[in-house]
Amino acid sequence: MNRVAAVVSVVAGTAAVSVAGPVEFDFEGVSRGQNVNISYGDPGDPAFEGRVFAGSIMHQVDDAMMSTYCIDPDQLAQNGVANFQRVKLERGLLKRDSADARSRTLAELADIAGPSIWESGAATLSTAAFQVAAWEVVSDYDPGTGASSFDLAGGLFRAWGNDSVINAATSLLGQLTFSRGDASGYNAFLHGTHQDFMGVAVPGPGAIAIAVIGVPLMANRRRRRGDAKSL
Repeated sequence: MNRVAAVVSVVAGTAAVSVAGPVEFDFEGVSRGQNVNISYGDPGDPAFEGRVFAGSIMHQVDDAMMSTYCIDPDQLAQNGVANFQRVKLERGLLKRDSADARSRTLAELADIAGPSIWESGAATLSTAAFQVAAWEVVSDYDPGTGASSFDLAGGLFRAWGNDSVINAATSLLGQLTFSRGDASGYNAFLHGTHQDFMGVAVPGPGAIAIAVIGVPLMANRRRRRGDAKSL
């Protein structure tokens, strides 16, 4: 069964939307991106492996349209309408080690990728590369080893099958300094059983305010474990 996976969410609209609290999260469809192969989990027995769409996803959050990116590759994607919690980005990563460091690194990664990744007409290579790189940060970043913790061919998260996207994602990761990330400009959208998303708290000029770090459409999915932890 095909499913949609998304990585980050950005709030769209004319006003900043940074107040924590419950929101109605309505999936509106994939936006800009490209297909890649990914695998998540133990390399010898991954929880998920398949061809997905990596890029931005459109969500309506209450009355605002947004572009979002997935920051939770180990759960099922939400389809339709569900209630999510809007929180600061750091809180959205608390179930992982070093949530503060990961949130600041994600914020720096988004800054490196540039504000255009939140726009409706963003280049598909840019949005796909950001989503793949974001998954790598969420899954494998170790503040103790820094840049050496990133390897799209190994670790908990792996990606292949589209050299342009993999090379662009590797380039984004290689530009991180781990010293200038400010996560205060980004929100996370959380759900107990669906994927969580990252978005921009204050949309920039010309942006549709919808951040989609990667809405992978799961094609040819292969789940080796019967649990609900997959993209």
